Amino acid sequence: MSQIILDPRDSAEFIMSQAIDVEINDAGIKKIAETVCEALRSGKISPQRFTETELHPAEANVKAIEWIFLIDTLNFSFWAEGRGNYWEVSYQGKVYSGYFALCAGVNKAIEEGLNLTDPRVFGSLKEEDILRIFCSETSTSIPMVDQRIANLKEASRVLLEKYEGSFVNCVKACGQSAKKLLSQVVLDFPSYRDEGVFEGTHVSFWKRAQILVADIWACFEGKGLGHFSDIDCLTMFPDYR
Repeated sequence: MSQIILDPRDSAEFIMSQAIDVEINDAGIKKIAETVCEALRSGKISPQRFTETELHPAEANVKAIEWIFLIDTLNFSFWAEGRGNYWEVSYQGKVYSGYFALCAGVNKAIEEGLNLTDPRVFGSLKEEDILRIFCSETSTSIPMVDQRIANLKEASRVLLEKYEGSFVNCVKACGQSAKKLLSQVVLDFPSYRDEGVFEGTHVSFWKRAQILVADIWACFEGKGLGHFSDIDCLTMFPDYR
């Protein structure tokens, strides 16, 4: 078995070269490419959309990077099994589900005085803390609490041991390279490694790691701490529900 891990782009190419039960829909690729290009031209898709999006940081600064890292460390599995079993969070008079419920819970905790982006704080959270911070408006609690706690403890330990307690230092250490930051994240934070073996080859998706880099780039509109000279190394990634 090969010990080399293919990055997401090379993984996709290899998987499709070997796949039997699935194939690329070339017409569909062309159609979605045209749709994305038109959305870019019209401004419907734009880096500015990140800070304009409800619940996202309104300003691009170091606090925003720490917030993004915390969010993306927890950015998975929002939907319970079965129809209608949604986890929902109430914040500022509105009720949110899915990813935005996560953002709402974090923002509400910060507003209430909890310094939740500090690794010393989020690394010490217990089950009852998670259930309180992300308290549901329904009978369905936030899924996979144990895994979220494990992710937070891992992230806290690495940040404190290697990056002086700040993910900003990890970003700075990567010299404005999206590819280097992506590789560093999956190297340092195992919870970001969504990988597998296909036909004897180690392949990767690195979905949340790519989202993390892309979110920082979008928040800063490709400038300052969010400037990456090779941002086009990232791939598009699937969502799920």
